[in-house]
Amino acid sequence: RKMKAEMKEIEYAQYPKITTTRKIDLNKPFSLVPEGFDHVKGKKRALLIGCNYKNMKEALLKASHDDVRSMKDYIVNVHGFPESKDLMTVLLDDKEHQHPTFRNITEAFKTLSEQSEPGDSVFVQFSGHGGRVLDTDIEEASYDEVIVPSDYQQSGLIRDTLIFKTLLAPMRYGVTVTVVMDCCDNGMMVELPYSWSTKSDRQQLAKLSVNDDFSF
Repeated sequence: RKMKAEMKEIEYAQYPKITTTRKIDLNKPFSLVPEGFDHVKGKKRALLIGCNYKNMKEALLKASHDDVRSMKDYIVNVHGFPESKDLMTVLLDDKEHQHPTFRNITEAFKTLSEQSEPGDSVFVQFSGHGGRVLDTDIEEASYDEVIVPSDYQQSGLIRDTLIFKTLLAPMRYGVTVTVVMDCCDNGMMVELPYSWSTKSDRQQLAKLSVNDDFSF
C-alpha cells in the first residue's frame, strides 16, 4: 500500500501485486529467510539483474543499476546473503559484470533452479523494462508478460512462460523463493496460485485469494 501511494505520487499507473504458491498471512512480518532456517545445511542464493540499456536511446534507463546495488546492500547486510560468486550472481550492462542478455538471464534462471536444494533461501531481482505481448500460440486473444533483456533487439523478449519453465517449475520443493520484478509497463510477471493486488484495495485486511490468472 505504501508502494502504491509512492508510485501514484510520481504518476506511475502500475499497481503492486503479490503472488504466492501457498497461502500466507499478509498481515504478519515477512522475511526473505524463513524462520527456522538452518544456517549449517541451508544456503542463501541470489540473482540480481539490472538493465539500463545503454546506447539505446529509445529504451535508456538510469536507475536500474542503482536499484540492484541498493538491493544487494539490503540482502547482504540485513538478511545475510553471501557475496561469493557461487551463491550470488549479478548481471548488469556495464563494463564490470556479465551482461543481462537473453541467454545469460535464462541460463542464470536454469542454474539457480538446478543448484538450489530444500532448505535454501533464494532471492531474484529484475530491474528494467517489462511489457505485454500478444500470445500467438493460442487462437483466443491472450497476452504474455515479458521482461526486456539488454540484447532484446537481437534476441527478443523473455516471456513469463519461459521464466516459469526455467526458474520456478524446476525448483525443488522446500526451497523458499522470493522474486521482485521492478518493471515499467508490465502487468504481473510471475503468476502463482494465490494473489493479492492493491488495484482495487479498499484498505481492508489484506488477504490472499485464488489467482484466476494462474494457468501454467
